[in-house]
Amino acid sequence: MSKSLVVKTLLWSVVAILVFALVVVFWFYSSLDNELARSSQVRFTIEKGWGVKIIASELKKQGIISSEFSFIAGAKLHGVDNILHEGEYIIPASASVNTLLSLFSEEMSSLSLSNDERVITIQEGWSNQEIVDYLTENNVVTANGFLDAASSTDTRDLFPDVTFPALSDKPVDKGLEGYLYPDTYRIFKTAEAKDIIFKMLTNFENKLTEDDRNAIAAQGKTLFEVLTLASIVEREESKVDDMKIVAGIFLKRLEIGMPLQSDATINYVTKAGRRQPTLEDLEVDSLYNTYKYQGLPPGPIGNPSLAAIRATIHYEESDYLYFLHPLSGETIYSRTLEQHNANKLKYL
Repeated sequence: MSKSLVVKTLLWSVVAILVFALVVVFWFYSSLDNELARSSQVRFTIEKGWGVKIIASELKKQGIISSEFSFIAGAKLHGVDNILHEGEYIIPASASVNTLLSLFSEEMSSLSLSNDERVITIQEGWSNQEIVDYLTENNVVTANGFLDAASSTDTRDLFPDVTFPALSDKPVDKGLEGYLYPDTYRIFKTAEAKDIIFKMLTNFENKLTEDDRNAIAAQGKTLFEVLTLASIVEREESKVDDMKIVAGIFLKRLEIGMPLQSDATINYVTKAGRRQPTLEDLEVDSLYNTYKYQGLPPGPIGNPSLAAIRATIHYEESDYLYFLHPLSGETIYSRTLEQHNANKLKYL
């Protein structure tokens, strides 16, 4: 065989190997976005101490993924193989490896964002209107599109193949205010409103543990009631320890038939954002005016954090019935109306 023929043969061999390698790489990247369809959604638990190999093995055993290699390699590729968090997850009926990695790592670092992705951050306690203001200001979605989707009273209209257990006691005439979990999310730039809402609802399901749900049931409450009060607590108080005391005060007021008298619910109606409502504000005729109407308002006034939810579940009993916030940022408590009025004069 001539030297030139040998060289040509070697060149063709190298070309063939490169083509094969490119095909394999293309197949691998494509496989990360391929969805494995199942008949229904499933729950999957990552136990404490599990590494990426054990997680991949368990996913394969339960038929959630078809290839352990793709999951492990994908985790390493995205740099999340060491930050897959323990917890209980709801896996949609169709989920790709990339979807699972994003879910298990909460949100992959913005450093690994692809060109067609972006990161959004929803602040704790934001109402649906505040969320849509943020999303529209950042050109993520249209205002009407998000509000329409977030006002859905039945998520099966948005996601026919998915059910969310957390919504089981939601009144049938209420939308999703309170259930859109505030967090940082990694989304596609082409994401629609319902894609973002799906992430938020799924995240909420995953954040709320069985212990949380059992504690609510043991108190004879519904999750909807807890979210409604937690959304008020979130707006009234920022420190977790004080959240528990404030939640206890509100629950005591409910128990004795006293109006909640929450400034936060007034601001929800007026959109004024005042530290103290005016006399005119207090006369607003709305069921969210908790100075005028007793009991909980018709629903959440925002989307509370897990801290506010758990502070409401595990509230702290006290002798206090009133509280206020000076400009210094501390919370001043009072046992009687007389003490409260004296504190107003002193601190406000």
